[in-house]
Amino acid sequence: MRGVRPSIAELEAVRDDPAALEGLVDGWLASDDFGATVRDMWAEILLLRDDTFNQLPALGALRDANLEQIFRGTSEEPLQLIEYIVMNDRPFTDVLTADYMLTDDITARIYGVPYDFDVGGWQMSAWPDDRPKAGLLASAQVWRRWESNGSNFNRGRAAMIAGRLLCEPFETRDISVPGGIIIASEEAVAHAVQTVGPCVSCHQSLDPLAGYLW
Repeated sequence: MRGVRPSIAELEAVRDDPAALEGLVDGWLASDDFGATVRDMWAEILLLRDDTFNQLPALGALRDANLEQIFRGTSEEPLQLIEYIVMNDRPFTDVLTADYMLTDDITARIYGVPYDFDVGGWQMSAWPDDRPKAGLLASAQVWRRWESNGSNFNRGRAAMIAGRLLCEPFETRDISVPGGIIIASEEAVAHAVQTVGPCVSCHQSLDPLAGYLW
């Protein structure tokens, strides 16, 4: 729960009185370590703390920040939202419906998010533009991480949503795609996903989900 082992005192307390465990768990759930564990878990689920996407440069509004600060400030933005929801006992559906977000000075400077620079740290705020109020699905960093190239048509993003938020991962389906499809051809792929049985079996549910992301 906290990413650390129970202390000797905690182990002895439960040994002497097993009923003490409930009180210890309540304390662990309120600890900063539990909040950090929540962030760590969702960083792994959403693959946010990696180096597979382009790092933002220290230019413009970020000219006085170093790259580590920029990486932390952007990658942690959606994770701070999840931690806030969990630690404040909010309905977990807020992860996909929240009309608020958490920002530090880095994300605030990049996107013009309202922020008190005198106070600093992570603060409650809201995206200042017309994006839908949808928790993680409104996060700038989630969609920076999960990019979609010109011919992918948001399918990679839809697969991420299906696998990580709907528990229906397309990548684990046992499907044998027949040969002869020229996957480098946008026209051939578009034809296959409408006419080739194994392709249709996935794309008939994947593509409508991807369509919402336009």
